[in-house]
Amino acid sequence: MFSKSTKKKLDDDKKNFTHLSSIHEAKRSLTRVQFHEADKGKSTKEDIRWVLNETSFLTKADRILNYPKLPYNALLTFFRIDDWHKLNTVRRWEIDGKPVTQRAGLPIYMPRFRKQTIFVDANDNHSILIGTTNSGKTFSVILQMIELVCMSGECAVINDPKGELYEYTAKQFEEAGYEIIKLNLVNAKASDAWAPLELAWDTWKKAYMDHQEALKEWKAEETTFTPAEKAEWLARIPEPDYSQAIEFLKDLANSLTYDPNVKDPFWNDSARDCIIGMAAFLMEEAVRNGDMTDGIINFKAIKLGLNYADVKLTKEQQKALQVRSDNILGAVLEKSRRLDDTSHMYLMDYCNAPEQTRQSIKKVLATKIDILTMNEQIMRMTSYSDFDMKALGQKKMVIYLIVHDEKKTYYPLVTIFLKQLYEVIINEARGNKGRLPIPVNVILDEFGNCPPLKDIQSMLTASRSRGVRFSLVVQDLSQLGEVYGDKVATTIQNNCSNTVYILGSQMDTLKRFSEMCGSRQIWLPSKSWYETRPVISIDRLQKLNLGEVVIHRQRKSPFIARMIPYDRCKFYRGKNMNPNEERSPKPAVRWIDMKALLSNYGDVF
Repeated sequence: MFSKSTKKKLDDDKKNFTHLSSIHEAKRSLTRVQFHEADKGKSTKEDIRWVLNETSFLTKADRILNYPKLPYNALLTFFRIDDWHKLNTVRRWEIDGKPVTQRAGLPIYMPRFRKQTIFVDANDNHSILIGTTNSGKTFSVILQMIELVCMSGECAVINDPKGELYEYTAKQFEEAGYEIIKLNLVNAKASDAWAPLELAWDTWKKAYMDHQEALKEWKAEETTFTPAEKAEWLARIPEPDYSQAIEFLKDLANSLTYDPNVKDPFWNDSARDCIIGMAAFLMEEAVRNGDMTDGIINFKAIKLGLNYADVKLTKEQQKALQVRSDNILGAVLEKSRRLDDTSHMYLMDYCNAPEQTRQSIKKVLATKIDILTMNEQIMRMTSYSDFDMKALGQKKMVIYLIVHDEKKTYYPLVTIFLKQLYEVIINEARGNKGRLPIPVNVILDEFGNCPPLKDIQSMLTASRSRGVRFSLVVQDLSQLGEVYGDKVATTIQNNCSNTVYILGSQMDTLKRFSEMCGSRQIWLPSKSWYETRPVISIDRLQKLNLGEVVIHRQRKSPFIARMIPYDRCKFYRGKNMNPNEERSPKPAVRWIDMKALLSNYGDVF
């Protein structure tokens, strides 16, 4: 028998361990979301549209009972009693200027008999979902999460291998009044258009127009100066500021050429500079000619323009043009650009490089931009944009990124799009008191198969307060280490408040998740002692039933939930939209003939 002091010590030690949450405990700090039919009297399940129910009996009761709960929770905090003893209180958010008490979030608990109720984590928390192929992650969690986004009126960006998520949910978004953007990289004819260079080009045009306005104001001051003051006035002539556009070009070029595992970065860096320089050249030329229409800045024009560095000039042609460069691209830069122009600074080293060096850079460049130039339909799709990125978070919009599930060819475009979109919406949030009017849910299926998203750590850290939530879906935690390296992978996991385990196959993932869930103490009568064991063993994780998930939330005990399959949910309507329905034909891609440009400086061809 133990003495009283020994028993007390054992009980105190036991408090340092964790346990599996009960349903009652798991629902603490969650938001109960209820939904009902938007239009009564629909004849078939496929016609019913569901919306959040802000006027249900339970919702009204919550509001009435909320007031006595607040002082009770305050007392628990004062006496330092564990948070799981606290009562749920009504939380309020503002979506598109309207106060609400329910919103979308990660589904945590789905009552079996109250199928119009889901308990979600509605906080601005990032989540990581672990599920191997055929583990049921789409039907257990992802589709339910998307349906809640639609019902709550929030925005979404969805990475959609195969287009399956689009098939199941696009109709609901359409009926709810959303603008639906479909970037179909499997069938570009069925896609909306998005130009990776459009963001930089729009910024360049704005800088040019601002410069023109500044010039007008500057010229208007001329009559107010005396001859003695005029020299000072001439020194203050406004210069265009294209720095923001160049930053966007650098981000894009880095996304295309970035490789954390490369041994010699010179070749990737040179390819990056070529992209920046040639894109800047096209923008400079468009402004010079007054042709600032969409579609003129594209990767076909970049590739063909750089090819002119291989077209040699004869000695006679060089002499006639009065240039040192022995190729057409270098000659055009010498004749038409100033030394401090962006294109000149980034391209002249390439034009003047030894033949062997230039060919090596060209080969690296080709591998980096092939995804944008090897397919005619993809080339057309990415030559202009027919939607405004800035509208995401400002109005109801959903963007589907449809990619192959059997190959990774176009996954880099997903990474580029996400990086650009993040920059745009964060900038828009700054102009709206630091937060988007409508929250944005970024749901990235097959995140582990995408190329590394540069600055993902800062993206996850900064986005929460701006109203942007990430849900990252991977097959195993080891995928993150392979793509980002162990250090960054750990940072990504630390930034995700929720970890949902559906099924894993690699022992490293099983072991890490089991350790994450903590340990418990089991009393062994034969030894008269407590033994430490995992709350959820590796064997248990390997044998979860279909639909069972283990949810680990920061500062909470782990919880095993049994999710209702999507096709048994009230809001299930089956596949009702075709991702391969073709959009309007896209125009041919434009490019610049460098020979024609050079002919303006002498009849040498």
